[in-house]
Amino acid sequence: MITKYTNKANLIFGFKSADLIGRETAKYGNKVLIVTGKSSTKKSGLLDRVIEQLKEEKIDYVLFDKVEKNPVISIVMEGSKAAQKEKCDVVLALGGGSIMDASKGIAFFSKNDGDFEEHQLGKVEEKPSLPLILVPTTCGTGSEVNSIAVFTKDETQDKRGMRKNGFMAKASIVDPELMMSMPKQVLASVGFDALCHLLEAYVSTRANHMSDIFAEKGITLIKDNLVKVYEDYNDREAWEAVALASTLGGYTLETAGVCAPHAFEHPLSGYKNVTHGEGLAAVMPAIVRASINGNPQKFAKLSKLLGGTDETDCAETIEKLLREINLNISLTDLGFVEEDIEWLATNIFKVSYGNIKVNPVVFAKEEMEQIYRESLKRR
Repeated sequence: MITKYTNKANLIFGFKSADLIGRETAKYGNKVLIVTGKSSTKKSGLLDRVIEQLKEEKIDYVLFDKVEKNPVISIVMEGSKAAQKEKCDVVLALGGGSIMDASKGIAFFSKNDGDFEEHQLGKVEEKPSLPLILVPTTCGTGSEVNSIAVFTKDETQDKRGMRKNGFMAKASIVDPELMMSMPKQVLASVGFDALCHLLEAYVSTRANHMSDIFAEKGITLIKDNLVKVYEDYNDREAWEAVALASTLGGYTLETAGVCAPHAFEHPLSGYKNVTHGEGLAAVMPAIVRASINGNPQKFAKLSKLLGGTDETDCAETIEKLLREINLNISLTDLGFVEEDIEWLATNIFKVSYGNIKVNPVVFAKEEMEQIYRESLKRR
């Protein structure tokens, strides 16, 4: 097995690391575009806290707070135009995965002209992006330590990933304390997303020595601590463990990527704007059952990491975790019906078939439709 590993993320991790946001931002510019959502960082007080730090560092700021879940291209381009108009020289993301992904796109298109899709497909030479400071407030995507972002096309609902050198942050500040105000439903969704990054990289045909190291550690941290924080928000050690698992998931994304579960989910959240982690929860057990024969030894190890016995109970072990965090849901619960299945399966070939090709089992369209069909049912 040939293993290659390079990661240029400047990770600053731990409780109270958010106190360094202003100081780190000052290293890269004098005027910052703060990218965030409409409410959470305002309600938690984080936005005001960061603004005070920026003032102390004599940094001007512009607020762009229009990003919602599953960021669409039009908002990314609007943000990049705002950065250009205001002559910002650094982008600071405060929020979850959607905020960080949108910030990556904003920083990139502030310096790169041309058609979005041509850049997404690698048809245009990349110019350096604006410097990025990424501060996650959820423990899900691991976007803070990789060069990947996912965007939805407004007109078609196509949700597709994009990888650029400029998406790598100059500083990634991961403070578990910032995550402790998440509602339980959000915690369950993002925590499961983190687990999916880890386990998909683990069973992917692109898995390697480095991704396995990250994945095994991260999966164990999720198994031992996600339910703990879900039941007791005051368990700071458990919060730190889950935050670290999420970041390790970001490293596995950069190293080995994801496989079928994310390929199946992207059409879901692109088509009906469902929460990403909930979409994953709905399809994951059926995908695991259909994939085990492709690498039973790896699924046996995965099951044991999650507290199971071997490959035969891997899906059931995942379902047990989902029940413990009240995320044992179906596609029907998310508003999908039988008539949606053909569009969803077709869309996989359009936006995410590359992830199917590195799954332990490469599914034909009929098999994809059957997995979606099984996922309509509550388990």
